[in-house]
Amino acid sequence: MVRVEVRQHAIADPASVALLLAGQLHQDGRAIHDVDDAAATPDRVHLVTDAETPVVSPPRRNGVGFKAEVVVATPAGARATGELTIEPAADAGCDVTVRLDVADAVGAKTASRRVRRFLSEVADRARSRSYAA
Repeated sequence: MVRVEVRQHAIADPASVALLLAGQLHQDGRAIHDVDDAAATPDRVHLVTDAETPVVSPPRRNGVGFKAEVVVATPAGARATGELTIEPAADAGCDVTVRLDVADAVGAKTASRRVRRFLSEVADRARSRSYAA
């Protein structure tokens, strides 16, 4: 088992990022919920609707931050599961961290790349939403 941890700073408060991940954001006039994916259900959301994007359950309050379950597809159709946390940062904004347990090194590399891309998009969208407010 290989442990993957990816952290991304977002220039937004933790609640805004949690709302973004909870599916409050719409893309092209439609909700981001992706019910076509086997791992996606009405209580799980994608920020991008492709098979390589992690699936995240709606974040729940966890102390001063939030946490959620995350599922990432790895090569050969395997899935890595773990946790996403959103915590206030020491400076401005918050830190979004994904921790996964992956079966092998190849899967870990793929999962890490997919999570980095996903978190980068989360941070970009959170920043643009905070500037719009």
